[in-house]
Amino acid sequence: MKFRTTLVLLVLVIGLGAFLIFFSLRQPSAKDYKERHERVFPAVEFQKSGEARKGLGDLATKIELRHGKDAIVLERDAKSALNWRLTAPVAYPADSGIVSSLLSEIEFLTASRVIDPSRESGADLAAYGLTAPERSVTLTIGARPFRLDLGSKTTDGNSAYVSTEKKLVYVVPKAILTKAAMSLNEMRDKTVLRFEKSAVTRLSAAPHGRSPVELVKEKTLWKMLQPAADETDGPSVTRLLEAVANLRIATDDFISDAPGDLAQYGLNAPALTLALFEGDKRKTLLIGGPVKEREGKLYAMRDAEPTVFALDKKDVDGLPTGAADLRCRLALPVESADIVKLDIAGPARVLLTRSGEEWKMEEPAGQTPAADAVRLFLSRLTSLEVKDRADDVSTEALKAAGIDPPKATVTVATKDGETRKLLFGTEKEGKLLRARRGETGPILTVPADILSDIAAGHVAFLSRRVLDLTRDQITGIVVAQPGKSVSLEKKDKKWFLAGTPAEANASAVDQLLWSAAYVEAQRVVADKADAPARYGFDAPAVKLTLTLTPAEGKTETKVLLLGKETGEGLYAMVEGGPYVYAVSKDLLKSLTADLTPTPPTPAPAKP
Repeated sequence: MKFRTTLVLLVLVIGLGAFLIFFSLRQPSAKDYKERHERVFPAVEFQKSGEARKGLGDLATKIELRHGKDAIVLERDAKSALNWRLTAPVAYPADSGIVSSLLSEIEFLTASRVIDPSRESGADLAAYGLTAPERSVTLTIGARPFRLDLGSKTTDGNSAYVSTEKKLVYVVPKAILTKAAMSLNEMRDKTVLRFEKSAVTRLSAAPHGRSPVELVKEKTLWKMLQPAADETDGPSVTRLLEAVANLRIATDDFISDAPGDLAQYGLNAPALTLALFEGDKRKTLLIGGPVKEREGKLYAMRDAEPTVFALDKKDVDGLPTGAADLRCRLALPVESADIVKLDIAGPARVLLTRSGEEWKMEEPAGQTPAADAVRLFLSRLTSLEVKDRADDVSTEALKAAGIDPPKATVTVATKDGETRKLLFGTEKEGKLLRARRGETGPILTVPADILSDIAAGHVAFLSRRVLDLTRDQITGIVVAQPGKSVSLEKKDKKWFLAGTPAEANASAVDQLLWSAAYVEAQRVVADKADAPARYGFDAPAVKLTLTLTPAEGKTETKVLLLGKETGEGLYAMVEGGPYVYAVSKDLLKSLTADLTPTPPTPAPAKP
């Protein structure tokens, strides 16, 4: 009897265990339970078998936001899956970012509590504001709709009640009420003109009653076609495109979707018409008159849409749309570091070419240019700022400006194979010079300083280092001026008046050594001093004789002559050398300072 009882009990235990195992296998996991009972949107029901999981932003094709009898309808743009359009109550581009945010809110809407009114005693949809809900969101996914009804807030005000077709009530974060309650204007796209800046190939700005400004993009450079052919200022064009791309309409600034007579907005004859072209596709912004009831606002519209809206006047006024805003401010818009060839046709021909960092003078042959001098000239050339311009390029105007034919021509070639040319004409009052870019474009007015280097010819590109030595090599100094002379000699690293034990004025000698050893000319005047009297070298203002003892011990002498004054300094040359320089007058002060010893200060008398 005991055995049979034990056997029966064993069978019951085994059966119960099998039932529990089977039951547990049929029950959802904690993750499944959370997915099924806390997520409001049943994502799995809208996924195709075997298809990679898609978000609601990819699945939904239509959204209807209903508030009572009013409805806002949005549909995915057929031309771009990323964009949405309002289709009711008006047709208008939608703010795709706001739409995406709404869809994301619904997709990941998680309930802190799920209520089944049919099973809970005393539970009624009316208690949650869901019997005849004022607001709802209906999504179309494929051919199937999904509706979310929005009820009231919970008593603590921190959550809200929502329900679906399953008639379950979910307690969710209250943010969904705000997201789904956006007004028509909030759902609109606030961008004034949507375009890709890099895709714009042409633009025009036409102020009312004035000639339009028209630009066209050639490869990567912008050229001006109207009001006259000219170079543009690339950064200013970029700023214009960025400023237009950043124009936004405030939510309260949508005026009318059926404006009727445009004259009431000043849009029948716009104050400004701005057109951008992406290939053949034109996008146009019209700017009208001031909004009377809104200070600082202007009426505006796109010519392809009927909606009138308002823009901040300061944003419109800040657009660089005038010819003066967009024209190139430089006579030669080229990076000096990119230039590999320089050809000057002036009083004499100068031709320089660059390989790597080394410059070679092709014409005249036999000269060695100084890289620093070439770089300085190119820097000055490419920095020439346009002070004024004249669009009249008739034959008579060109002849009057001295550009037909030009007085001088400078041609540069860049490492990319681009060639640019500047034609120089006659000088104007105020140290200005007329010029023109090649055979096209307006007559420019630029600073005339560059003309001195052009007129100087090849000597402008020679080294401006007057004496090739270091101060440590100098062991003897003789400074001769008309009627007097001072001689110094160096002993044991100190300077003395020659033939005496008296030490020279150390600070004055130090200044002289620095000035003489490292003097840089303002410019090279000539490559031969064949007329000494012309420069004052027949009776120099100063004759500086330096005795040099290099490290190897071989003594040599160098003589520097300072002659007549030039407009900006003094003529100078190294005796026996080929070049005539123009040097600063400060050099004369350093060489003629008092080198004699400073008398010692007498000791105060003892009382």
